[in-house]
Amino acid sequence: MLDGGEPVRRPVVLGKRGPARTQVLSGLDAGERVLLAAETPAAGDEAGAAP
Repeated sequence: MLDGGEPVRRPVVLGKRGPARTQVLSGLDAGERVLLAAETPAAGDEAGAAP
């Protein structure tokens, strides 16, 4: 999500996931645009750590 042109993180609840689409159950409003990134650990996260 962008806020003032800067990317920001927002918690979301995901539903069904597939290779091309992911269902967002909550955390976004209809019509909001999101930024997608490759699956890489976020700063401070440990690679391979369980959520």
